Amino acid sequence: MGKTELALRTEDLKNRKRKFKKHYLLAIIAAMGVLIAVFLFVHRPSRYRPVIASENKQVSRYLTHELLPNLYNKSQLGEPFELVVTEEGINDIISRSNQPVRVGNTNYSNPQILFAPGRIALMATADVKGVDLIFTIDVAPAMDANGLLNLHITDVSLGAVNITPIARRFARKTYLNRLAPANPDPNNILTQAADSLLYDEPFEPVITIEGRRVRVESINVAQGKLIVILAPVAD
Repeated sequence: MGKTELALRTEDLKNRKRKFKKHYLLAIIAAMGVLIAVFLFVHRPSRYRPVIASENKQVSRYLTHELLPNLYNKSQLGEPFELVVTEEGINDIISRSNQPVRVGNTNYSNPQILFAPGRIALMATADVKGVDLIFTIDVAPAMDANGLLNLHITDVSLGAVNITPIARRFARKTYLNRLAPANPDPNNILTQAADSLLYDEPFEPVITIEGRRVRVESINVAQGKLIVILAPVAD
């Protein structure tokens, strides 16, 4: 074997080794990327501590003995009043709801609501093809200069992965195809709230309580509680 041929073979062997190392390195990087992605998706936020659903489906005493009586009695006074909703109370109510809730191909269970300054977090366990992932929606409710309420979604995440743009498109499509009423009433408070969440549209927050109409004048989310000021609406 001549020197030239030996040199060519040696160079070819070096090139193959370099290609092998490059492919090996790329494979390692890809594998690490997959592992990191999986870790981020299965991440369980430390703030997620739902009240586990009980087989006892009795209506929450907080709802029947505190929240509803408070709302009803104060709405009859004919003057502005304050309504405080506690984090503990609202989670006691939702823990007694029928679970899981199926939306599309995903089951959602163990919901939790958290109140933090200026923010409301709605969290739940999403069963995605047999894997439990923590689904979180962060909402920043705010009143504008015209007294309209907007339920602005700031973030949607699955585990530690922000999926806000994808979630918006999916939620709009799912609502229109599966959840929206056949003939939605544009003046219905639930329809207006859904439009606000899905399309970032402010609405006039007026609700009717035993024939009396009251309007949300202000809303303040503090640590562990939601404080709402309501006032009667003149007929």
